[in-house]
Amino acid sequence: MEKLDIKCGIEIHQRLATKHKLFCGCRTVLDDAPIKARVRRRLAAVSGELGALDPAASFEAGRKREFEYHLPENSACLVETDEEPPFELNRDALETALLVAKMFHSKVVDEIFVMRKTVVDGSATSGFQRTALVALGGYVETSFGKVGIQTVCIEEESSGIVANSDANNPDAKNPNAVTYRLDRLGIPLVEIATDPDIKSGAQAKEVALKIGTMLRSTGKVQRGIGTIRQDLNVSVSGGNRVEVKGAQELDVLDKLVDNEAERQAAVAALARKAPKKVGAAEIVDVTALFSRATAPFIKKTISFGATATTNSPKATVAAGAFAIRISGFSGLLGTELMENHRFGTELSAYAKAAAGVGGIIHSDEDSEAKYGITKEAANEIARAVGCKKDDAWVAVVADRHKAGRALDAVAWRAGLAHEGVVKETRKAVGEWTEYMRPLPGSARMYPETDVPPVAVTSRMLDAIEIPKTFEEKTVQYQKEYGLSAEMASRIARDYSEQFNTYAEIRDIDANFVATTLAETMTAVRRKGADTSKLSQAALAGFFELYAQKKFTKSAAPLILEGLCSGKSLAAVLSAGLARLSKKEVAELVARKRKEKPGVAANVLFAEIIRDNRLTADPVDLSLAVGTR
Repeated sequence: MEKLDIKCGIEIHQRLATKHKLFCGCRTVLDDAPIKARVRRRLAAVSGELGALDPAASFEAGRKREFEYHLPENSACLVETDEEPPFELNRDALETALLVAKMFHSKVVDEIFVMRKTVVDGSATSGFQRTALVALGGYVETSFGKVGIQTVCIEEESSGIVANSDANNPDAKNPNAVTYRLDRLGIPLVEIATDPDIKSGAQAKEVALKIGTMLRSTGKVQRGIGTIRQDLNVSVSGGNRVEVKGAQELDVLDKLVDNEAERQAAVAALARKAPKKVGAAEIVDVTALFSRATAPFIKKTISFGATATTNSPKATVAAGAFAIRISGFSGLLGTELMENHRFGTELSAYAKAAAGVGGIIHSDEDSEAKYGITKEAANEIARAVGCKKDDAWVAVVADRHKAGRALDAVAWRAGLAHEGVVKETRKAVGEWTEYMRPLPGSARMYPETDVPPVAVTSRMLDAIEIPKTFEEKTVQYQKEYGLSAEMASRIARDYSEQFNTYAEIRDIDANFVATTLAETMTAVRRKGADTSKLSQAALAGFFELYAQKKFTKSAAPLILEGLCSGKSLAAVLSAGLARLSKKEVAELVARKRKEKPGVAANVLFAEIIRDNRLTADPVDLSLAVGTR
């Protein structure tokens, strides 16, 4: 395949490690805290600052979903439920955002105004997300050259989704219900958006890694799965911008960008074959022609519809099979756009997003093998919807209302096929993408009147110091503390703040500190100990006692396990883990020599260390037996 002319920009969203949320005093810890309350909402789209309705917001509102929100203890309050005005902007989060702006050479704005960004997918109880522009411009260096920075913003994190009902399940109590948990809502995020300077998946991956590494070097961001995510904006020559949400897997980011570019190229090629006029789609009830299908979901849905109609003759919503004709699309629905992803799959995603149905069935599929719809039945469906030689049909199995919305979405997207790549928002699914909703625009922004603006002074900026990079820290740890290159790199990237604290303890062995943080703690966790219970004070006491020669390296894992279980250092050491003094080691050697006179020093050393591995220091023992 010829090389594609790709334009790509990345938006990095990173949670900040502040003590409380962006606009309230709730903690920013995600845990299993009990739920203290539940609220339910329906959200409507509102006009933006210029009076226009955002297409993405309008699309989400049209889905008419109901949202339930769970409020965990200490992690959500009336601000999260939109029952109380927000507090002032979190100054710690703002200072971190200013630091990030300085790191990327961006120009900080004179005054920070908080805006509301319409979001009605349920991830914010208020129907909007608060966001503020902090800086413009700047760049990040990569091996491919400089990549420009468009903006640095600070904003609220969204709610975490708990459950999403199966909208195509006739047994669901409320097939349009979605449940969110509010402990995540309002955690401060910094957002870095690049210019569309990225030309390949490999470059996109490097840029994301470089920005993520720079953010981690601040020591002011959260760590772990889900605390950082990437959104992409991808286009190919002659096409439109497509936004890809939720690209969290850095390992496949390069393939994700390249595959999306290839999909867009395939969509552009399909456009040259697609008819320019599709015509109005008339929805036809073909339930009777689907009644002999063997696919379980078809049989169950049709059976449910028959039962509902029988029990309630006046019911306006009856489940069944409904189909439309798409003129001029025979053979085009089976056109492959990506691996195992055809244009029919693309239309199916539109149907799912618009109405929550399970998907579509169309004439370019082997419907007999997949659904048990015979060729004769397929031909009858084609005749029922009025298909001619070059036409295709698409069917949906759902209740009449949902089927109508789904098929309208299919017909609309098919009608745009001749235009090529359309502006849209897609979601990352591994190495591939799938349609989510229309692309949002500027109409979703309007001012936040409950939060006062913040003036940024030169004094504020001058007080912010840019931290050392990981590379600089790695060199420092090698020179100042004698760490190996590999260990210095690990400490610089993952444990810098902790190492800096404990390596300053008097007489401490810096290599022991590094090994404990990078390796021993991991081994202890793998054995089931909860190392999150180790406070900074407990670890400081642990390292201080080691510096005072109160225990050996071999005993360190067991001592850490004891501390994780809630025991004190004194209690753990008294349980047979205290280090033998030089005098006690000498006495032990003397007793062994009496028991085994004439034994070689190296043999004596091996026997004693075998029986006293946790309490006898090898150096002390070597001196006592004369092997050193």
